[in-house]
Amino acid sequence: MSNTTLCTTTCPKRLNATIETNSTNLILCSNNKAVLSLSSSMRKNHRRPTPHIPAPLLGSLLAPFLPDRQTFNNFILSCHEIYQSCRHIPAPWPCKQVACDGVVQAVTFSPSGELLAYTSDETVTTLLNRQTGERTKLKAGSKITSLAFAPNGQFLASGQRPLDNEPLSNDNIAVCVWDLRTACLKTHDMTMGKNCQELYRYGGAHSVSISPDGKILASGGMDQTVHLWKRSYSTDGETVAARFQYQRALTGLSNWIYTVKFSPNGKYLAAVGEGETSVWLWSIEQDYDVVVLQDEGTCHKETIHCIDFSANGKYLVSGSDDETIRVWDLKSLSCHKVLEGNCCPVWTLACSPWKTHHSVDNTLIVSGGKDQDTGERVLRLWSLETGKTDRILRGYLGYSRMYSNRF
Repeated sequence: MSNTTLCTTTCPKRLNATIETNSTNLILCSNNKAVLSLSSSMRKNHRRPTPHIPAPLLGSLLAPFLPDRQTFNNFILSCHEIYQSCRHIPAPWPCKQVACDGVVQAVTFSPSGELLAYTSDETVTTLLNRQTGERTKLKAGSKITSLAFAPNGQFLASGQRPLDNEPLSNDNIAVCVWDLRTACLKTHDMTMGKNCQELYRYGGAHSVSISPDGKILASGGMDQTVHLWKRSYSTDGETVAARFQYQRALTGLSNWIYTVKFSPNGKYLAAVGEGETSVWLWSIEQDYDVVVLQDEGTCHKETIHCIDFSANGKYLVSGSDDETIRVWDLKSLSCHKVLEGNCCPVWTLACSPWKTHHSVDNTLIVSGGKDQDTGERVLRLWSLETGKTDRILRGYLGYSRMYSNRF
């Protein structure tokens, strides 16, 4: 298995360097103005010339993601096999590289930007303190598939599924919830114990999501069911009164679940599964009444791989093997717009969480896939207002499919 490197670098005030861009990953951290990339030693043996983007052009490409001209506001995230090198980033772009054992399967920042959580070993999540370089390893018992921080940063949930030699049963660990307060971070090598709560479900979990208020955790996995756990807080909303307790199961999907996602306003929970051409949407305010988004004539023709909500909570966006992105109006529960022209299946997408000057309704969409003609991994930026591609970012030479990205 190839080694993978995590690279973090502090952004200068002005972009005046040549940046190497053969990757499927770019993270801009909101609070600490950090850029993170992932690279593989396999890239060194790749015979294809490395494309470069001059920094002024890079600054132009990143313009939609800047709240102003001085600070980077948020981040695009793509994970699995990432091939970006920071070797040619000169001062004033100091780069810190962190060697990882194996392919990075999941990576995310804590809400404050202080901690970076990633997994490059099937059963180990590493917490990296960006300021001190201190690392804490959280050892689980199953293969880690996804990571999600609580909005207050006090705990980290990891979605897990059985190892290849592990049988499917009701004893499979679906989610590990790690307490990230002082007691946990004092130890550098944590195994599952008092600082970790294990949530069990048949077949584990492929995806995990935490509600905006941090009180509900949702997981979806091989048992075709979305499982919900609820956590109680004190009246001030700060102190945890109890561990997660199982709340209920949401059924209806016919195959294992790709993705579960809470809306930013906490009103909805959405899910898609393998082979599904419709999005399942539950209203949290209406006691989880379910609606299936499948307008006749405007629904997807092939499997939906990815979903996300717009920051204003008005729309849900879905991407499919049919090479289209569909924007669903959550008020009318109908298809608002179809974005065409991907020229490849849409494997991953995300909606911008902040205002942009490209769209009246402040919604910019990024989608990722593999160009059928060239084999390149491609990111496309879309304006929801016009339904047109705003920019196309090429040059990603990954050896596998692009699994995920987000702002």
